[in-house]
Amino acid sequence: MGTSCQDACCQSLWEHEVVSIQAAPAYQNELEAFKDETQAPDEPVKPVAGEASPVSENVLVSFGDEAEVCHWESPAEASIAIGAAQTGSGSVQPLKLEVEDTKLLRASLLSSVLSRVGTELRANSLSQTFTEDQATSLYRKSTEVQKIDYFISHCWQDSRVAKVFALYIHSNLWAAVILSILVALVSSLLTYWQVLPVVKADGMDIFHFPWAFFLGCASFFLALCTWHQIRDLSGFRRHYFLDKFCVHQKDADLKRRGVRAFAGFVAASQRLLLLWSPRYFTRLWCTLEMAALVTSKKEEGSLPVDIIPLTLAHVSVSGWMVAFIVVGTTQINRVIGNPLPDAAIIFISCWTSTYFLTAVLRQYSRDRHALEKQLQAFSIHEAECSLNRDRECVENSVLQWFEDVDSCNQHVRQAVRQQVLSALGPASHYSTRLLVPMVLFFAFNEADYIVGGYYMDNALRKIAAFFGMSAIILSLIPVVYHLPSCFKKEHGRLVDMVINLLMSGSVTTFCAGTFLIRSIVVNPDMPVWVVLIPAFAIAAAMWMQRASFDCARRSRQSL
Repeated sequence: MGTSCQDACCQSLWEHEVVSIQAAPAYQNELEAFKDETQAPDEPVKPVAGEASPVSENVLVSFGDEAEVCHWESPAEASIAIGAAQTGSGSVQPLKLEVEDTKLLRASLLSSVLSRVGTELRANSLSQTFTEDQATSLYRKSTEVQKIDYFISHCWQDSRVAKVFALYIHSNLWAAVILSILVALVSSLLTYWQVLPVVKADGMDIFHFPWAFFLGCASFFLALCTWHQIRDLSGFRRHYFLDKFCVHQKDADLKRRGVRAFAGFVAASQRLLLLWSPRYFTRLWCTLEMAALVTSKKEEGSLPVDIIPLTLAHVSVSGWMVAFIVVGTTQINRVIGNPLPDAAIIFISCWTSTYFLTAVLRQYSRDRHALEKQLQAFSIHEAECSLNRDRECVENSVLQWFEDVDSCNQHVRQAVRQQVLSALGPASHYSTRLLVPMVLFFAFNEADYIVGGYYMDNALRKIAAFFGMSAIILSLIPVVYHLPSCFKKEHGRLVDMVINLLMSGSVTTFCAGTFLIRSIVVNPDMPVWVVLIPAFAIAAAMWMQRASFDCARRSRQSL
């Protein structure tokens, strides 16, 4: 959750001293008449419920040294929003860790959150002014619940596409992996039984067609994008809190009470799903959500939080698509008789894709290293917010939950920092689960050759080569990521372009080398000991991904 919802709702939260109220000239008389009817002559303005006026009101409200023009549909609504105050106190009531009205506890299904490819997650979409019908339509996407499974904590300024990919991965990845394996297995059996048509492979004495590859990959992407809908329809539902749906965006009273219950929504959630970007821990309301999580779950030992870096989610899904296109193009090229050399297709596509991959991962490496310093020097006082009045509400809430603001800062610098960094792994680490689809696509491709009879002769060498190639593919993106982490420092545009070209060229050479090694391993004229080469590749892959085992263990402990 970012800041836009709270910023939009602040007029119904704040209890500042009202220094002056000026209506637009055309409605000054109506506002004065309304005040005369509802207030004693010498009393300050107080909220009055149930009054209405057909006029639309533009009111200049001054809070101490601040002033802003606010829009209300009537003087009564203006008085309610402004006059929640205790005149002269200038204080803001802190947020509570309990949801006092259980009717406010609402959540949405992920199918609603990701409706139309997550169109409601687009950046800054809470900054717009909603009509009554629009706000009601959004509110109906949530329902009253007994508990919230996941509180989606994010920044509204971040990319919609990255958030959609992150939610796909978090909710659907393993289901997509399992379903695609089943589809590829069935496709291989149908090919073996000659139910599906095959063709003679160019230059090879086998008959095959990449059915397992294409159908397996297609089912993977289909399940990745839709499995949450199947789960919702089957009754195995998970409830997600998204502020845009669960807090009414138009009704002043529901909005005020919803925002006031925000910390309570965090406390009522089973887990917090943190969609991390570099700006997350710099935003005031994001830090409030983390503070609410720390204080409400302090008895649980480890924080119930799932962290997904948005950049890695975006890079991973894009990488899977590129891998599918490259391997698929190569297989179709072979089926139609190799009009283009395989080496040319692989070389050009690999260099082009790794160039952009390198550029993105260099930026992520800078952000990931900055995260450690960001958490180590965390301070609520320095967190950013769109409205300065938000800071008083957040700090008053923190003072209610902790001994003082510095105590909260120390919790974030120590407990939260340790949890976040443990979940993400070392700065140079790339999560193994994000690499699984790459290996899976390669395995699907090999399955088509297995049923075509490619492994009937010289099987030991070919099986060894298969596992070695799988390990190398598992290491490929980590290698691409390790290189940028060594050259993460930002230079001028031209120098950065040269660095990216050199690194992508190195990775392309690495890929070419793996095909050369594979040809050596499967060559029956080479000595038998060469089958041990894949063992070194497997050991190297496990060593590079050793941090994933620690992350998985800590994740299981926090469940």
